[in-house]
Amino acid sequence: MMRPLWEQDRLIVPVPWNRAEAIQTYLREHDVESTVCLEPMTRDAYLELHTNRGADAVQALLDRWEG
Repeated sequence: MMRPLWEQDRLIVPVPWNRAEAIQTYLREHDVESTVCLEPMTRDAYLELHTNRGADAVQALLDRWEG
């Protein structure tokens, strides 16, 4: 399950490596901009969110995502 979390002063969402761009596109369609961050050595991926929406609002969007 994807959950937004604060890391230092950044709101990030760990996401599946192979779905990162699809989730980014979905969030963009709902006015949440983000940067895809990939760690190739570990195949970890996350989105760094650029939004004024809080973690709860982003979580509500992620809960509705059917990718």
